Amino acid sequence: MAENTVRLVDYRFHWQDREGKIIKRWDNARHHPELTTFPYHIHIGSDGNVNESADVDLSEVLQVLESEIEQI
Repeated sequence: MAENTVRLVDYRFHWQDREGKIIKRWDNARHHPELTTFPYHIHIGSDGNVNESADVDLSEVLQVLESEIEQI
């Protein structure tokens, strides 16, 4: 790996409303081995609603936020 390379190991991108309710949270915590995309997953609406997700980076998350906020 080059000296100037940034390597993201663990991540959690959290989007919540004004009241603190989760809208979406992308992460790669290793606690859902039943998913085919393990360890990558997304929580939608609550911690208990877990779905498969691709590995994402901040720019991809920001694109989703921009798109979904425009639809509101």
